[in-house]
Amino acid sequence: PFTFLRTLGKQKVVLHEYMPKKDLTNFFNPIKKFTQQPFQPYNVVILILESFSTEYIGYYNEGVGYTPFLDSLLAHSYTFNNSFANAKRSIDGLPAISSSLPALLPESYITSVYSGNKLSGIAGYLDEKGYESSFFHGGNNGTMGFDNFTLTTGFKNYYGRSECKECRYDGQWGIYDDDFYNFFISKMNTMHQPFVNCFFSLSSHHPYNIPPDLAASFPSDESPLYRSIRYADYSLGNFFKNASQTNWYSNTLFVITADHTGPSSNTRYNNPVGAFRVPVAYFMPSVLEPQQSNTITQQCDIVPSILDLLNFDKHFVAYGNSVFNTNTPKFSVNYNGNTFQCINDKFVVQFDGESVTGVYDLKTDTDLKNNIYSANDPEQVLLIKSMKSFLQQFNAAMDKNQLTPR
Repeated sequence: PFTFLRTLGKQKVVLHEYMPKKDLTNFFNPIKKFTQQPFQPYNVVILILESFSTEYIGYYNEGVGYTPFLDSLLAHSYTFNNSFANAKRSIDGLPAISSSLPALLPESYITSVYSGNKLSGIAGYLDEKGYESSFFHGGNNGTMGFDNFTLTTGFKNYYGRSECKECRYDGQWGIYDDDFYNFFISKMNTMHQPFVNCFFSLSSHHPYNIPPDLAASFPSDESPLYRSIRYADYSLGNFFKNASQTNWYSNTLFVITADHTGPSSNTRYNNPVGAFRVPVAYFMPSVLEPQQSNTITQQCDIVPSILDLLNFDKHFVAYGNSVFNTNTPKFSVNYNGNTFQCINDKFVVQFDGESVTGVYDLKTDTDLKNNIYSANDPEQVLLIKSMKSFLQQFNAAMDKNQLTPR
């Protein structure tokens, strides 16, 4: 009865056949397998920073921002000038980041009729290599269904507000970031290596509360949003300071991103492209040389990129591509409920599920005012076919419960 009532009236995907099935993987293949090189059992820590738009980060804005620590970390990381979220909500960001599953359904996957599908993710795949795994989110346990989602996609442990008894409650949303980062490190110090852990911060979420004892440390004349970003950055800096003193730090790949963008006050970001710009960075100085790449990347690229760097040698499903593989197309997809949007290094394509509604120049027309769609432009045609292939395979896999390797 619960399942029946919960899914009653839920929308299902529309199954389109844009092209013959035999042609689909010519444009995109969600089933991945990397060449068999010796597996590298690096620890993996994914840090999801609540509402951390690229707009707020000085590293991407000629030093103008609110994140002095993150700026310094990104300068020593593998970063991207064009990195995008796959959605605008936390409940959609987590599946994209941890399971390479974009938000292309009429509602969130976690609350959809498909939430009972078999789905894996970074923790599930690395479980096959003997990894310990945990997910940390300082909100009330059960928030947005994160506990069930992470456990069913392979994370062995879930830690929320209930598990951190000594942590300070912000009075509304959950545990203050600096307290929960300390809790995070204390748990990792007891874990068997290798491990894969995901940490989701929350203090930069409305109403942007920061601990009263630290209030004087941040400019009083700034908006609560920017002060909370500064506090979140301060907490992140303390985390890395403490982590650098552990025995697992040097063998750990850190992935830094955001769940989605926050409120915008900059016209550069207040448009259909800028509204999805978030950081995606890989930090492991012993393995990755610092680099600022112009490659397009998205949250769904995180899982395949991690597995590529570790030389993972088994099949897996990902609706993104590894940033470290130069032979695969790089793009970003998102959906606003009416229009699918696909971005590559030249174009922004908008598609309503039946027909192309616009093609725009990524570099000169981020406000999407000048439609340059041409059915005779081979580069546009290739991107549109790739997008259709992507959607056709995604919807079919969702409908037939084929989100894991068969």
